[in-house]
Amino acid sequence: MLFSVIVPIYNVERYLRKCVESMLNQTCRDFELILVDDGSTDGCPMMCDAFANTETRIRVIHKPNGGLVSARQEGVKVAKGEYCICVDGDDWVEPLYLEKIKQIIERYQPDIVYCGYYVGNEQDKSEHASMEFNGYFDRSNIESRLFPILIQSRNADYLSPNVWAKAFRMSLYSDIQLSVDPRIKIGEDGACTIPCVYKANSIYFTDEPLYNYRINNESMTREKRPFDWNGPRLIAEHLSHRLDVSQFDFKEQLWRKTVHEVFSVAVSRFYQDRPYKEIRNEIIGNLNSEPYYSAIKNARFEKALSAKIMHAALKHRWIRLIQLWSKRR
Repeated sequence: MLFSVIVPIYNVERYLRKCVESMLNQTCRDFELILVDDGSTDGCPMMCDAFANTETRIRVIHKPNGGLVSARQEGVKVAKGEYCICVDGDDWVEPLYLEKIKQIIERYQPDIVYCGYYVGNEQDKSEHASMEFNGYFDRSNIESRLFPILIQSRNADYLSPNVWAKAFRMSLYSDIQLSVDPRIKIGEDGACTIPCVYKANSIYFTDEPLYNYRINNESMTREKRPFDWNGPRLIAEHLSHRLDVSQFDFKEQLWRKTVHEVFSVAVSRFYQDRPYKEIRNEIIGNLNSEPYYSAIKNARFEKALSAKIMHAALKHRWIRLIQLWSKRR
């Protein structure tokens, strides 16, 4: 079997049928579809079972709610395909999605395939390239052209961290995905994708838009709620274990990524209805803890104005500026 398509599902009843039908309408038939119901409280569990009753290629896993990481991990444990493809339950794919990736695999045998994608909804969507790169990258190209932006460059550029709109060789992907801490709720895609690229011997980039990423205001990443202070720390620890950070400038890149994520957490703390002084003291206390203190102290940014402002706000403890930033969304 060439592809295992893993779909984590949580309360996306409005969009699930389009997602599943977009997979069943693929011109390439060499795949299994693994639907992971992550403790949904709407009609998704029954919909998953109904799909499985009408299509032998569909497998359903029902589990208590644990988040995207745990859902993908349960899917990986039973996957049988040579390549893993992740599709979010509120997204959908183009009819030639698997066929186009199959053609790339047959010709180049890459460890990872990046493809272009649309962002929006059925009525209004915009096209996005996979990156500014195109074509086949061997290990030498990966190190020379991708490693400088693997985590985050001085200009705040970074390689696309999303697991969707990509295909990963299962032997590469499964071990890394299973090693991601399920407690990571924000930035969990990069915790998997970054080590995959680091380990890959070859990658193929195509700009052709084959995936549809839905702008869903009800999704976790767009919901205004406070993020966990442990998230950036868990990601930093995970990447330090999966990458040799003494190589290239990865240590410096990791400091910049940590600063970026810590700023996002600090901003999110103002999404709560709590006294300013209380939130201010909480933020400062966490900024003085490791590894955040060292990351803020050692990170350096160039040209990227927004990143430099974020860094300065953390470094000089400009908490009022962080509060103002929280009102931008």
